Amino acid sequence: MFKKITLKTKIVSITLIGLIVLATIGSTLSVIDSKRTMMEHEYHSLTSINKTKNAQIKKFLNEKIGHINVLAKASNTRDLVTDLIYVHNQLKAKGNEPYPATHPVAIQNVKPHEEFFQNFTKEYDYYDLLIVCAKHGHVMYSAEKESDLGENLKTGNLKNSALTEVWKKVIALQRAVYVDMKPYAPSDNSQIMFLGAPIYTNGTLTSVLVFKISDKSISKIMQFKQGYGDTQEDYLIGQDKLIRSSSSSAPLLNTFNTQAVTEALEGKQDTKLVKTNNGNSVLSAYSPLKIGQDLDWAILSEIDEEEILSSSNELKKDLIIISVILLIIIAATEYWVLLKGVLLPLNKFQEQQEELKEANSSMKKQKEQLVELTESLENRVKTEVEQNREKDLLLANELNRTIKSNEKQVWIKDGLSTLNEKLTGDISVADVSKIAIEHLGNYLHAGVGVLYSYNHDYKILTMKATYAYVQTDDSRNTLKLGEGTIGQVALQMSPILLKDVKVSQLSINTATISQSPLNIYTFPLMYQDKLYGVVEIGSNELFTDKEIEFFNASNRVITTALSTATQNQKVKNLLEETQFVNIQMQEQQQKLEEANANMEEQQQQLEEANAQMEEQHQQLEVQNDSLLKSQNELEKKARDLTASTKYKSEFLANMSHELRTPLNSIILLSDMLQENNSNHLDENEVKKAHVINSSGNDLLKLIGDVLDLSKIEAGMMELIIDEFQSTELCDGFQVQFEEIAKQKNLTFKTVDDYKGLIKNDRDRLGQVLRNLISNSLKFTKSGSITLHVENAADNKIKISVCDTGIGIPKSKQESIFEAFQQADGGTSREYGGTGLGLSISLELIRMMHGEILLDSKENEGSAFSIIIPNIDNKESEKPKEKIEQTALHVEINDDRSALQTNDKPFLIIEDDENFANILKEKINSQGEYALISHTGTSGLALARSYNIKGVLLDLGLPDIDGIDLLKEFKTDSSLRKIPVFVISGDHRVKLTKEYGAEGYIQKPVTDSEITSVIQEIKNSDDEIHEFMSRVNIQSTTNAKESVDLTGKKVLVVDDDIRNIYVLLEALSSKGADVITANDGQEAIDTLSTNIDVDIILMDVMMPVMDGYEAVKIIKENTKTKDIPVIAVTAKALSEDRQNALDAGYDDYITKPLQMKMLMEIICAWVEK
Repeated sequence: MFKKITLKTKIVSITLIGLIVLATIGSTLSVIDSKRTMMEHEYHSLTSINKTKNAQIKKFLNEKIGHINVLAKASNTRDLVTDLIYVHNQLKAKGNEPYPATHPVAIQNVKPHEEFFQNFTKEYDYYDLLIVCAKHGHVMYSAEKESDLGENLKTGNLKNSALTEVWKKVIALQRAVYVDMKPYAPSDNSQIMFLGAPIYTNGTLTSVLVFKISDKSISKIMQFKQGYGDTQEDYLIGQDKLIRSSSSSAPLLNTFNTQAVTEALEGKQDTKLVKTNNGNSVLSAYSPLKIGQDLDWAILSEIDEEEILSSSNELKKDLIIISVILLIIIAATEYWVLLKGVLLPLNKFQEQQEELKEANSSMKKQKEQLVELTESLENRVKTEVEQNREKDLLLANELNRTIKSNEKQVWIKDGLSTLNEKLTGDISVADVSKIAIEHLGNYLHAGVGVLYSYNHDYKILTMKATYAYVQTDDSRNTLKLGEGTIGQVALQMSPILLKDVKVSQLSINTATISQSPLNIYTFPLMYQDKLYGVVEIGSNELFTDKEIEFFNASNRVITTALSTATQNQKVKNLLEETQFVNIQMQEQQQKLEEANANMEEQQQQLEEANAQMEEQHQQLEVQNDSLLKSQNELEKKARDLTASTKYKSEFLANMSHELRTPLNSIILLSDMLQENNSNHLDENEVKKAHVINSSGNDLLKLIGDVLDLSKIEAGMMELIIDEFQSTELCDGFQVQFEEIAKQKNLTFKTVDDYKGLIKNDRDRLGQVLRNLISNSLKFTKSGSITLHVENAADNKIKISVCDTGIGIPKSKQESIFEAFQQADGGTSREYGGTGLGLSISLELIRMMHGEILLDSKENEGSAFSIIIPNIDNKESEKPKEKIEQTALHVEINDDRSALQTNDKPFLIIEDDENFANILKEKINSQGEYALISHTGTSGLALARSYNIKGVLLDLGLPDIDGIDLLKEFKTDSSLRKIPVFVISGDHRVKLTKEYGAEGYIQKPVTDSEITSVIQEIKNSDDEIHEFMSRVNIQSTTNAKESVDLTGKKVLVVDDDIRNIYVLLEALSSKGADVITANDGQEAIDTLSTNIDVDIILMDVMMPVMDGYEAVKIIKENTKTKDIPVIAVTAKALSEDRQNALDAGYDDYITKPLQMKMLMEIICAWVEK
């Protein structure tokens, strides 16, 4: 078949095939190399972009945390919160209702603070700024005044919003907290991210500061592009795989579920080709972004593969078009050459061959013609080859231009990427300028460069950074607009290129030469039509188009970094300025207060001097009568004291008999019952008898301790002086406690460095030492206990008990010697005991003419040292301590002359001199100072002159009505924080709470009532008082004698198994289904599987988790918050009841329990 093809067709086909193969191979290799180069470049560029975006977002979010922490502690915020709490109390905002933010009182108190907080919000680009009440969830302040102002986050429309979430998290964690972006209804359902931080007032968390951050702030960072392609996009993705920043290709909150997103949210980081949701292939650089434990995002930077390879594809298209055109031209040319130069002569040759057969004579002539034709053909073929070579050269040149264009783009992008990485981070304007000019100089191999920054306020350009620049006499560090090329570029805001410069202030300097650059390029640094500075670069080489394009592209990177650094510097300057102003204001306020105090004190002294001179004459007249009256009163007191001692002695004797007799029967009978010799009792009844016996013995020991202490205080206990050797004392305790210590894996030892005779009451000394060693055994978990006897000064004996136990904090080392006090006396205490032992020991040692010293460090151990003398029998017969006789003073003196600058005295405003003096003595007995005023006017003056801790106010004053004076205290901004307690016989006393009084008691008053008021003022000093009404559950009026709790489930929580046992038996006998727990944590765990509990009976003082903490968790849980919780506790003081109710308990009953009352309370709550 091939033989049938004509020669013309064969030649044309072979030539074309050869050319096509060569063109295809060359084009393919060029395209493959181009694709590889572009992909490598984009890989590095995109990875750099992703790192930069990640760093920028982290920096943005961390800066916001810094802002909120500083503002939460600023004095401006504290002042606003103080006024907001005042308004909250004045308007009696209820915990289940909205906050009256539009009330005139609220508006008036907030108005002075508006300008600062609105300027802060605008300056730092926050959507809004809120302040929320920590206790009630009231939105008390909003800079933008949107509809969330005044909302109640507990019960209102926003209780399930992101704002409520951030409020709850801040209260729980007590630190700055982010809540992820969500639609927020009051802000037109815009995407809002919340940042909250706690505000403390005198150490108490009172409010929560909240920033609203719009998605636009984050999108602004994410949408900023640096010339990396039309399809290049950056995405911020949340854990729900929804977009957090808007972009041109994907709207906000659109789902973005790709392999890259999944891996980034898993904490991985990479750059690779992936498929998008719509199936397109993109190059994706991704990394995780975490801000603490609050935000867990992913950042993606992507560009279409098609755009990356667009240059290669364009090259491929160009090569195909060029190849086709060349093939057509070559084919046409070849065809024409073959036709005209080869085929036609061959045809003619064939004809001549025919003629040759006919005429041999013309053979020679034909030969010559054939030679000519052959030569002609060779020449034509050579010409065609040359033409084809020229076309191939054109094709190669076009390919080279495309490759060079790609290399130029790669070079520019590499330079920008490196510059961007260098400028990322928290750096100053000076550092940005220095890094930028050095990078430009090094990257372009320039000879010299300078960077000027522009000051918009003064409209001048200042030299900020240089590269290989040498200062000369003609050099200027500052320039005005229009001065020189730099000033002109700044003025016209466009670049200037100078070529072949002969003389310039710029010079290129090396160790061997110094000459002016031949070419200078000056361009402005601009962003969003705002001038930031001017850069000038000098070189001896001409600046290429590629280099000029790089200069112009670097402009945006440098200006962005300058803008960020400038903004950061403003933030730092503002914070420093705020702190400086606060310090100055505090110093000025302190100076003003001191000056006012001095003036008031001088005036008061003058008034007192005049009053004293007037009173001296009267005092002299009544002095004799007063002395006589005082003597009579003292004689009467002495008689009363003698009678009191007699009555106390009789009482102690009776109490000892009346208490021990029934206890003896209880202990004896219960002991017999638990032996169960007759086998009449079942196992459960034996357990009951054991509980009775154990409780009776504990009570007997407690009664013994109380009676001992009472005997000592009544002077009924006498010393019996013994003489004994110190070695006997040590040996006795070694035998007594060695085995007990071993059972607790402790080492007990005695050290006798005294080795001599001791003369004192051996039994009392032994009682004290046994108590101290027992305490050491109780509070020591590991280590040793040592009894050490040695000499002391003045021929005294020092006996020490040292342990390696829990130690005693310094704050509690004085109080533990008081009756019923323990170092571990909190609600979660781990160790039992009444706290009487050390009090009795102290009194006994004082009786023995000695003293107890304590040396202790928390968590390291304690050393109690007893120092006693050797007493002769004669000394022990000395009479009892005499009663100190003190003359009564009719004249009233307060403590103002003893006050120091930082002292905070009580203020007594009372016209009854005798009662005022009694109040002062009670206050002094608490270790406090007191000022006295008999009129309202002078009382108000004293309150404004001194730093008053609290006021005790009578209503019946001679000059001002007490109610009006109370109103004055509560409306004066400088006085309203002082707690005022009313002590008066006036019938209006019960109304004083409505006018802001902290509390009241009506005359006549008891000593304990006065002590309670003084203690409450001491405990509430400098705290914000917030009051909340409680629902008081009344007992069932006609309680049935027979209580039926069938079908009711009761949870009993107590760490004492005896109490659990008693309640279990009592409630089970009434038909209740009883479940138990030993501490608060166990109660929480039990409730998780027993939601159907009807009522909870819970102790307060428990290990692991106390009742206060447990009831708080129960009431915060939506599943258990409605279950009534009753406090069943031995803490029986009035403040204990209030503490329990404030913590969240619904009711309160004290031990020992009265079963009828307990059942009435249970029935009342279960029925409710």
